[in-house]
Amino acid sequence: MKHSFIFIFLLTVALFFSGCASLQEKKHYQLPAEFKTRHISSHKHPSLRSGQIVVSESGNDYSLFFALFPEQYSPFVHAGILVFVDGEPYVYEGLGSLPLFMGDTPTDAITGQIRRRRLNHYLDVENYISIFDLPDKIDRDKVVEFALNNYQHETPFDPHMNSTDHSKLYCTEFVSEALKAGGMQQSRLTRYRDNHSLKIVHEWLRINDTSVIQAGSLVDPNKHIVTLSRYHSPREIQLYIATREELHRRFTKEQKLGNLFEWTGFRLKFRPTVTQFHDAAMLLLKKNKSPDWKTTQMAVRQLAVKYWGPFVTSEGKQQLGLRSNPALPCLGDRKNLAFAC
Repeated sequence: MKHSFIFIFLLTVALFFSGCASLQEKKHYQLPAEFKTRHISSHKHPSLRSGQIVVSESGNDYSLFFALFPEQYSPFVHAGILVFVDGEPYVYEGLGSLPLFMGDTPTDAITGQIRRRRLNHYLDVENYISIFDLPDKIDRDKVVEFALNNYQHETPFDPHMNSTDHSKLYCTEFVSEALKAGGMQQSRLTRYRDNHSLKIVHEWLRINDTSVIQAGSLVDPNKHIVTLSRYHSPREIQLYIATREELHRRFTKEQKLGNLFEWTGFRLKFRPTVTQFHDAAMLLLKKNKSPDWKTTQMAVRQLAVKYWGPFVTSEGKQQLGLRSNPALPCLGDRKNLAFAC
């Protein structure tokens, strides 16, 4: 039984720490013209600049698995720094990989470093990406310098996600330290939630910190530049995020990972009811191609009630979720549609 458990999480961790790997079949949706024409180029999109923050979500079942760990839901699970090299945009990021391994603790075998990928290649494997400008008073040149230096020195990846030891860096810690190099005062940490099922996984992976740097905490929605996807329209991105947020919201202290996921023998995947809910949610609001966040959120929550009933916390209080969608902060604001969404 122990070895089956280990084998399951070997593959899970391998996907997680490789940053952007995905086992989900990509669906090639036809994007609206105004969304599709946002080419990634320093000439065609002059608002893209070195030093900006790139956050993303991979679109597979594993992305929700690890999004469940922090108390607060974030629509982004990965982060990097945008740097132009000879006019070509690259994403500098912390990535780890797990070789063939049959030991007891896979995180001890994970290797990796600060690497870079062309932005177009990065976009190919992500469900969606959002790019944000730096906070005010952050020195852009120093952020870029930090990214380049750690890439050149091949700073190792931190599989144990220690936010205080910066000799190794996990993906969001790398971006956080880049921002601190540019003048940000301190890291923004989010506590891991108090859930027994999740704690078992943490202990096994030797993740000893009680909090983590979330990708969503690194960006300011007011600094949003653009959201891009090769696979989803803005409406579908809204529905996708609202669906994942609702699943996170309903995963309370008493819940177990087995209530959401099952092991098929080759991969971790959603249980059938969760998949049905997800698929049904993506079909909501068909006539509204650009719904506002509140409309999207409420439509998804009403659908969840049909599947699992009304939701209140153990204290009897209705639990609040995201008050805005940071991936598409201006969606529905017609004055800004040409700028960012």
